[in-house]
Amino acid sequence: MIDYSMPASTYHARHEISNSQISDLAKSPRHFWCKHRDPSRRVIEPTPAMRAGTLLHTYALEPQNMSEYIIRPEGLDGRTKAGKEWLAAHSSKQIISADAIDTASLQVAALREVDVIADALKSGRAEASVFWRDEDSGIDCRARPDWLHRPTGKGRDIIALDLKTTADAAPDAFSRSVHTYGYHRQAAHYTAGLEAEGFNVIAFVFAVVTSAPPFVAVAYVLDDATISQAEQERAELLELYARCNATNEWPAYGQGYQVIGLPAWARRADELEVGYV
Repeated sequence: MIDYSMPASTYHARHEISNSQISDLAKSPRHFWCKHRDPSRRVIEPTPAMRAGTLLHTYALEPQNMSEYIIRPEGLDGRTKAGKEWLAAHSSKQIISADAIDTASLQVAALREVDVIADALKSGRAEASVFWRDEDSGIDCRARPDWLHRPTGKGRDIIALDLKTTADAAPDAFSRSVHTYGYHRQAAHYTAGLEAEGFNVIAFVFAVVTSAPPFVAVAYVLDDATISQAEQERAELLELYARCNATNEWPAYGQGYQVIGLPAWARRADELEVGYV
């Protein structure tokens, strides 16, 4: 099933497994349980970086929803009577600074300077909610691509676009981010969902823009080897989830004593000796 109008709050409240949950499971089943299954779990407040990312998504992909935001007047003191009254009057809005909206504007301008990103953003749908059952594991899954673009305007060919902000958009730096944050598994998960709905995903594009000046944007796609590894990792993690869910056991890093050693880069070669002159 694919729903183009589901509110984000409704999507995130559903039971199906998402990519972010798979990423938590990759840390350990215990991480997943504590964050998503523990009855006493706390609501995680968005960080400033997360709020900035949400603002960018809205500004770039859903400008009709910018009415949810309001700019805080410069010099407003929330401790004064006037300040308290202004805050109370706009309590239903997301209050942002003028600098925040300026940053989002410059980031969108940088993204639109990249031809393939600009072309994709000319037409498409934002924040589609996709639901499917993974055939191999039998797990119900969900995904919410930032942007779906049909290059020909018809048919089942589709380009999926995902916006990412980063401190460094250089190829080697973003490659490390792909590994650190599991972006490769995200591409595999979203692609699996779209293909389950009958789409032919001809490209999964990361539209990357820096989070601070100078604002630089670039479009990245993953190489075949990375995509293959991502598909394998995703399959393994869904199988792990199925086992943990069936037994209701969510271990951290194993039971009993865990044997560890130095990382590979810190190990000496057998023939290496320390000498002093």
